[in-house]
Parts: sequence; structure tokens; C-alpha cells
Amino acid sequence: MNKVVQVCDTFGFFSNDKLCKELAAINPSIEEIDDAIVELKKSGFEKLVGILNRFKLNFPGQLKIGDGATVHWYSDSHAGTIVEISKSGKTIVIQEDEAVLDPNFKPEMHIGGFCAHCSNQNEQSYIYSPDTKGSKWTAKLSINGRWYVGGRKGYSVTVGDRRKFHDYNF
Repeated sequence: MNKVVQVCDTFGFFSNDKLCKELAAINPSIEEIDDAIVELKKSGFEKLVGILNRFKLNFPGQLKIGDGATVHWYSDSHAGTIVEISKSGKTIVIQEDEAVLDPNFKPEMHIGGFCAHCSNQNEQSYIYSPDTKGSKWTAKLSINGRWYVGGRKGYSVTVGDRRKFHDYNF
């Protein structure tokens, strides 16, 4: 069993932060992570496969300018594009994309919550395009292997994927 799978077996049911910190501590190679992904897929551990795929993006040289990123602000998420990467690969600048709500999405509102409850908000989808005037955020890679805007107590960032989400229920 490779060392990445051993760490996943031991820490995979703890928080993502704990798992990423333990993975960073063993300093696996890309090849070891890829081997673990194959092994975990065979065993049906899709959540762990997703975590490993995101963890792999934290390796220097894996991210590229133009890759997508998502900045998570409380219950909302903002889509963006990586526009700068530091030489060390541990600091990135994300520029917010223009995200236009797909006209086919119609929120289904019901009485409840603060004033209404949206029962289909997880179905919302957006059409993305770069926005050269969009807000910029600087994110740093933390010791636990995750990206944050504003330090460890700031907002988390998912790299490699862009996603806008508006929480209609908050």
C-alpha cells in the first residue's frame, strides 16, 4: 500500500484540513498521488479522490495562469481566474470573472426562512467570462495544503474549478 493511501486510510474520515496537513507532512510525489487516486477509485472512495486531485494542484508548476478558482465567502462562492502566480507557487492572484445567471434557472421560492426559502438553489448555473475589471484577491497556500484569501482565518479558495453560488436562503 503506498504512503498516500495509508494517510487517506488513517486520516480520510477527519476534516479535509487534517488530511491535507498529513499529506503535506509526508511530501508525496505526483506519481504517488496518481497511484493512490487509481487505488482509491477502485475502492469507491470518490470524496478522497477529489481531495487528492485538489491537493495535487498545490504542487509548484501544476497551476497555470488562466486556471479557474473559486473564492468561498461565507455561504456564497465567487468564480475567478488565476491571473498571477508567484515564483514559489505559494501565492496566487485571482481576478473575479463575470458570472451571468443562466436564464434557464428559475429559483423556486416558498414561504419560510427569513422571508422565503429557495428549494432549488443547488441547481443554479452560470455562464462565465473573464472580467478585466473584476475584483482581485491574493491567496496564499497554507501549511495545511489549502488556499486562503486573508490568511488562515480568511476565506477559503478552491483552485482548478470556477463556481459562482448565491445562497438565496441567507
